[in-house]
Amino acid sequence: MLYIDENSQKPLYEQVYEYFVSGITCGEYRKGDKLPSTRSLARSLNLSVTTVTKAYDNLCMEGYAVSVPKSGYIVHNPPYKSERSARKRLAPQAETKIFNFDFSDFDSGSFPLSVWRRLSNKALLSADIEKIDYYGDKQGEYEFREEIAKHLRFSRGLSCNPEQIIISNSTSAILDTVATLMPDNRTSIAFEDPGFELNRRAFINNRFRVIPIPVEADGIDTEAVKKSAAGLVFTTPSHQMPMGAVLSYEKRVELTEWAEKNDSYIIENDYDYEFRYDIKPLPAMYSMNRSRVIYSGTFSKIVSPALRISYFVLPEPLLERYREMYNNYHCAIPWIQQKTITFYMQEGYMTRRMNSLQTINRKKRNTLICAVREILGDRVKISGESAGTHILLSVKQPGGALVQQAIENNVKVYSLLPHWYDKIRHDPSQVIVGFNSIREKDIEEGVRCLEKAWFE
Repeated sequence: MLYIDENSQKPLYEQVYEYFVSGITCGEYRKGDKLPSTRSLARSLNLSVTTVTKAYDNLCMEGYAVSVPKSGYIVHNPPYKSERSARKRLAPQAETKIFNFDFSDFDSGSFPLSVWRRLSNKALLSADIEKIDYYGDKQGEYEFREEIAKHLRFSRGLSCNPEQIIISNSTSAILDTVATLMPDNRTSIAFEDPGFELNRRAFINNRFRVIPIPVEADGIDTEAVKKSAAGLVFTTPSHQMPMGAVLSYEKRVELTEWAEKNDSYIIENDYDYEFRYDIKPLPAMYSMNRSRVIYSGTFSKIVSPALRISYFVLPEPLLERYREMYNNYHCAIPWIQQKTITFYMQEGYMTRRMNSLQTINRKKRNTLICAVREILGDRVKISGESAGTHILLSVKQPGGALVQQAIENNVKVYSLLPHWYDKIRHDPSQVIVGFNSIREKDIEEGVRCLEKAWFE
């Protein structure tokens, strides 16, 4: 920061001049950077504009800056070699390439930025702009909920009213809300084990007793659910997280019949429903029993996780209780964001993006499976590959800590341990390998790094 010593024998303009010379030669100011305007700098330093202008003119005479009409003073090439050496010292070192087999984030640069910018501007110019001054609909903007209802009919064959849809900022927040809606005699939950830890934590924080239920090849163990005496069950039927199982139609029927018979509820987190590869779509459980299933969805996998927009569909019996309990709560998603994504859906961008992501992820998934089979061969077993954005690898005869060995070879794969409630059952030979964020062209090289990490 520039400090002026008024007691110094050195003229004020020279102090300003020397400050900028030092900043330019050491690389703090780069070629093309704009210097503060003479008026703003003079105001901030309590100097005259003439003093600052004299300092800047000296910078121009020495070649450190140029004066550009209507633009001000711009840093130019200084005449000394010190700048070159400073740039060399400050030049970033080449970063080691990391192959991140993540299953949640998107490939960098995939967000539809130009479309989103245009639709955001459209929202700001819309007739509804006055709503930006108010809290808005407590369940989320009605027009947005209408679009979600249409989207669910089209993509999931799920019929619901916009009045049943509630907008939230995350699946965890949804589950926090659902936990409070349960009657006092419904404080135990049958939860897939392994299962997504953050979702389970929402119920633990609300003092629910968690009953871990094994996951079989065709989804949650329904017999174990029936024996659990739980008042609530949580499941990810479209692509179980993290095992990758798809809940069979027969088990969906079993669960909905169990919920009806036992006056219980099912939370259907439709995780990864957008991405199916080797299987035909199965009906959402909500469409099989609209009074006993709470449907949870998100835009994280089809638009961006950074938007923090999720939603849930409440059965009619719970809707009245929700409105009584949350009458004074307001929607956590800003109006401008809801309006923008409403336009995004109305103009067909959502459908096009879903189709595009399905194609991209199918290619990446196929590339990953081919690379694993070709490079790792029968030293590993693949499972959970029929849907979603990750596969499960079981490494035969692992020689150590798989995740750490991968990191040491510049690859990120993910442990199942955090997802287990019963940690003793964790199998360290299994890892999660995602393909949502990695570029297709990097997959084969990443798998070769895994071979080096695990087998050399």
